[in-house]
Amino acid sequence: MRLSKESREVRRQIATEVEQAQETYERLCKQRRETPRKIRLGDVSDGDPVKLTYERKLITDCVKMCAYDVETQLTEMLDGIFCRKTLRAEP
Repeated sequence: MRLSKESREVRRQIATEVEQAQETYERLCKQRRETPRKIRLGDVSDGDPVKLTYERKLITDCVKMCAYDVETQLTEMLDGIFCRKTLRAEP
């Protein structure tokens, strides 16, 4: 059984693409092995302290909003069970 000229071309093209993909894969694996697992914050090129402060503020605000939401839900769950009354001395 002989392959037609078109199917031989298709197979060559597929083989070329597979070889290119393997070379890319090997190059990326090598690059990953050579990349350090940990780096110091000062070594990062965009280690702008203002940006870090802004990100820290966003995280802090998010935690505050979550805590407020949980507090509100707990208060609603305890409605009727836990009553907060202020005792005032009557004149």
